[in-house]
Amino acid sequence: MVIVAGFDVHRSQITFDAFDTTYGEVTRGRMDATPAAMTRWVAWFAGRDIDVAAEASTGWRFVRNALAAAARRRRAGPVEGVRRPLPRVTD
Repeated sequence: MVIVAGFDVHRSQITFDAFDTTYGEVTRGRMDATPAAMTRWVAWFAGRDIDVAAEASTGWRFVRNALAAAARRRRAGPVEGVRRPLPRVTD
């Protein structure tokens, strides 16, 4: 029972997509960018493993801390290559 989620962390809100690999259910939404809101979100998936990729700027540490405190196994890290420059176009 693994939840795979993507977070976009901003100063005032976090938007997310979460996929339950057991049931094939996708959950999308947003929450306040506060430690309390993040803790409530993690509690919703209590007892499940959560893998999260976050494209974050301000406040990503409390996201990592909430995941570390609540999950049996968790992996949280940046989305690799998101800010990669576009390839050059030549004529």
